[in-house]
Amino acid sequence: MELVFPPDFPESPPFVRFVTPIFHPQISPSGVPYLRTLLMWHCVEPRERSLAALLSHLVELLAQPPSPEPTTHLDLDAAVLYFSRSDDDKKEYKKRAKKRVQQSVDG
Repeated sequence: MELVFPPDFPESPPFVRFVTPIFHPQISPSGVPYLRTLLMWHCVEPRERSLAALLSHLVELLAQPPSPEPTTHLDLDAAVLYFSRSDDDKKEYKKRAKKRVQQSVDG
């Protein structure tokens, strides 16, 4: 993961991206996660603008099932497969996700 903090952090949000490719509806193909906190940075409570809160949101993003809300989908291929009613599509989603994990392990 890459976190780039601006000089005026926490007044301005950091740039966040996963360097390791992740196949997930809420993570763009370039690794940028959908985090409402980052999008609404200037509107959230100051305690939500901390590194600890940001890391907690990132862990939650990976630990919880993806949101079905279409506006959060940054990888449309992953979203279509994940939210499909087809068993074949769900299997394809798992296959692609596992492939990305294996690629990261293999280096």
